[in-house]
Amino acid sequence: MFWDTYPEDLCMGASGKGAPAKAYVSYQKKIKTTEDHDFAMIALREQMRQDRKVKDNGGKVYSWPMVVTYINSELWDREMKSTQERLEDIPPEFCKCGREDPRYPLNYKKVGGKREYGERVCADCYRKSQEKWNKYLYSILIKIGMGKRKGEEMAEYAERCRSWVRQNKGMGRLVGGG
Repeated sequence: MFWDTYPEDLCMGASGKGAPAKAYVSYQKKIKTTEDHDFAMIALREQMRQDRKVKDNGGKVYSWPMVVTYINSELWDREMKSTQERLEDIPPEFCKCGREDPRYPLNYKKVGGKREYGERVCADCYRKSQEKWNKYLYSILIKIGMGKRKGEEMAEYAERCRSWVRQNKGMGRLVGGG
């Protein structure tokens, strides 16, 4: 039946204990004849085939609605776009440098215990911003006499820095914090 065919691997969420019963009731209301059933099953299988093909090829697949929502909305009767077509409808995002796909958050702040991310940038801009930040921090370390000394092993340098941070209760005051 419809419930057994519906794709769990593409569905957006877990279904509750009463979901099969609700789906069955909705199905009985919406699908009256054998022709309706056959049409709905063919459409469902075709929609599943399209999205599984995208998923198998490593593409992003939008989550399907829960079974009851699918039935109540009669989504088999609509021409559902494939995931690829839906992705093509989304306008591309651009980084400030003009490149597409800004996926790396430059900064964030905590609001109500959750992180809110600021501007997103491409991989190159993110790397450049991290290099700038590292240079800035290193310039502060040099100013306070904590730069790496000639001949000093990395382990020794790291321990000297840790010791300084412990003695001074963090680096917040150096970089604009407490």
